[in-house]
Amino acid sequence: LTIAAIFQVVAWFGGRFLGDFTALPRLIILWLFAGGEYLFMSPSMNASTEVLQMKEPLLVVIYQVVTLVIFMVMNTLVFRNPFQFKYMVAFTLLAAAVYVAYMW
Repeated sequence: LTIAAIFQVVAWFGGRFLGDFTALPRLIILWLFAGGEYLFMSPSMNASTEVLQMKEPLLVVIYQVVTLVIFMVMNTLVFRNPFQFKYMVAFTLLAAAVYVAYMW
């Protein structure tokens, strides 16, 4: 799921680094990254439901949390945006969402 999340974040925000390309090549490159997301996400979701006996709603919550964590790391390190306290509050709420989805 982590690899799929990295592909997703690059597909969404990688266009910032493709400024030299016109619209069509940029779209093709970003859609290739989106395809990479699905190449990793679908097998990991299927394996998690079949092998680990995890329920789909829990996997979706976990995947969204992983995606947001990857985004915040890339937002801080790659895009050079400062990490703010409100992000820590959001992460705490995400952890609570995983707890609720898993424990209840």
